[in-house]
Amino acid sequence: MKKGLFLDVDGVLWPDVSLGGILDGFNEAKENLTQLKSSIFDSENFVFLAVSNQTLAARNLIPEQDFRDFVAAFFESLVNLELLDDYATCFHHPKALNESLRSTNCSCRKPRPGMINSLLEKNSLSSEKSLIVGDRITDIIAGQLAGLSLKVLLSGPRSFEFNDSDRTELEITSIRLKPASDLSDVANVINEWGFHN
Repeated sequence: MKKGLFLDVDGVLWPDVSLGGILDGFNEAKENLTQLKSSIFDSENFVFLAVSNQTLAARNLIPEQDFRDFVAAFFESLVNLELLDDYATCFHHPKALNESLRSTNCSCRKPRPGMINSLLEKNSLSSEKSLIVGDRITDIIAGQLAGLSLKVLLSGPRSFEFNDSDRTELEITSIRLKPASDLSDVANVINEWGFHN
């Protein structure tokens, strides 16, 4: 059975510039995914999956349908290049200016595990044989709630940052995670984990 490798995108595949990183992130995503795939010893045994909260339309910075189309084309291009196998995006935000995207209880917005759970099911993957790489604790909590075996946190200035709207019942101290300094370090952590799984 293949293993699921869930990747946050902002702060993992391109620098987290707060808002709009995806608009200029394609070349960096392509480069970083290529590097990561070549650095994982048995990358052919992994399903590469992107999970991302994207709020530009929720903040009324881009018309909703235009942004949905852009995001779909962005990720489909990475799938067509065989750098990703699948993806899921949450466009909601609890304080959205766009009322159609305002939600305080959607199941998809990380730290909730909805995107991960739907991709696990869609791709017939086991949570016990899957992992997540994120740059924020909300990514790690989503992985924990989905029952993923390994959670890798890229260290950075916003790693443990929470928005008030992202709080969950889960205690941060109950999460076991592996720290990593960059994508090369992430590959080393994955390779070590892969030998035992």
